[in-house]
This record gives sequence, C-alpha cells and structure tokens, in this order.
Amino acid sequence: MPLLNYRTEVPASRTASQVQALLVKAGARRVGMIFDDQGALTGMNFAVLTPYGRQTFVLPVNVAAVQAVLERQRVDRPLRTAAHAERTGSKLSSRCCPRRW
Repeated sequence: MPLLNYRTEVPASRTASQVQALLVKAGARRVGMIFDDQGALTGMNFAVLTPYGRQTFVLPVNVAAVQAVLERQRVDRPLRTAAHAERTGSKLSSRCCPRRW
C-alpha cells in the first residue's frame, strides 16, 4: 500500500500555509518554516504556551526518506521526483498538526 497522499498535486507552500493557519487558530504563538539550500520545505516549527511555559515543536519533512519510500513502492515514475516527495512529505507532516490544544 503506497504512502498516504502520495498522489497529491497541492504545492508544499500551500500545505504549509494551511498548517500555519491551523496552528495560529489552535493557539500557536510562533510559527516558522524551515527550508534547505535549494529552497525546498524541510519542516515547520511552532511554539505554544503551556502550563510549563513556552514549548517549541518541529514538524519535519524528510524529502529524501519520502522519495526513497516512493521508489521502493514502485509508484509511477513521475511521482518519484524530489519535488513530488516534498509535496507528499508536507502533506504527511500536516496530519500531525493539532486542530486544537
């Protein structure tokens, strides 16, 4: 069975914007995006206030690992690129985003 959302056409930037909006709505006080040297999204970080003070969390996007899984699962060749792995990885990370605290 292939990865969840492996056929997504939604750009990683749009998914990141949706995640950012959800995080702010859920009470995040700081939201940031992490990019590699080529400008590909490799994760997001955010901070929330908790009873223990401000806590920081990271939602990683491991593009190389997603691409390796897509290749190992022998999905269609156009879906094995790094750009597509970035889209798929950002979608997978977005599923970890809290809807509320």
